[in-house]
Amino acid sequence: MFTLLNKIKPFVILLCILFLSACGASSETSTFLKTFSLDADAEDLNITEVYNSYKGIPYEGEALYTITSTPNISFMPSDWNDLPLSDELKLFLYDNSIGEGSKADKIGLPDIASGKWKFVDRGNTTFSSSSSYNFSLCIFDEQNNIIYYYKIDT
Repeated sequence: MFTLLNKIKPFVILLCILFLSACGASSETSTFLKTFSLDADAEDLNITEVYNSYKGIPYEGEALYTITSTPNISFMPSDWNDLPLSDELKLFLYDNSIGEGSKADKIGLPDIASGKWKFVDRGNTTFSSSSSYNFSLCIFDEQNNIIYYYKIDT
């Protein structure tokens, strides 16, 4: 039981942070909070752009952000999944079968072993057809206390 409490303690702390109201958040932080239905104090979140190919076109590109917090990030949203990612997402992000490096390598997303993830489809994304991808993905790396926020629009 003690081990279980130690594992969920970080999630409970972020849950408390997330229920604080957000004021004066940057545009991307506000988008992140809204997309993933999180109620957090945006002032405590530090968002860093890792990769961005939108180039001023709002609905065509992809971007990766890291989100850190002081105090440490901890949360336990009930609608998030435990890692690993679904097979479709894992293949989409980490496949290197054509020898050009994976999408994760291109955008700077590490392979995260322990944490939670949530997928938000903003269109009719079908991984079996590469005609259109419109989704946001959030991955919480609990070992390094970092949230990775990825979005793509094609």
